[in-house]
Amino acid sequence: VCSLWVTGDFHKSWASVSAYDDKKPVLGYYDEGIIETADWEIKFLLEHGVDFQMFCWYPNTTSAPLKPSHANHLHDAFMNAKYSDMTKFAIIWEASGTNPANVANFKSFYAPYIVENYFKDDRYMTIENKVVMNIFSVETLIKSVGGKEKFNECMDYLEAEAIKLGYD
Repeated sequence: VCSLWVTGDFHKSWASVSAYDDKKPVLGYYDEGIIETADWEIKFLLEHGVDFQMFCWYPNTTSAPLKPSHANHLHDAFMNAKYSDMTKFAIIWEASGTNPANVANFKSFYAPYIVENYFKDDRYMTIENKVVMNIFSVETLIKSVGGKEKFNECMDYLEAEAIKLGYD
């Protein structure tokens, strides 16, 4: 889920397509940052056999405190939606933007944020008791933390934190 469809957000959102009549969404020009929209989306997805969503996650800083960098469908809408307990979610870390500057920043700020806000949530997606997480533009993240060896250290640390929660 690439939650770009909001009003007054960090980019043009609907303005980028609203000039074209053939691009009008079935739901109209809705705002993915509101709870009612999230509930409608959950309903539509479940009715069509889709039982999870994977949301883009854009960290906003290389250190603390981490928070979503713009109005966010996951935090503002989905997590507060009435029917969100009927489905699962996971994150796609959008590493093409802001990333930890090194392993220490990852361990001190990023991993605790991911664990606390996502892995501890009963709605978080698992497969065979393993958490599901995707990283978009992983090469950028590898470079920002200091290479493949440092990246592997970060991922090993995150995996160990997930195991502490009872995941396999």
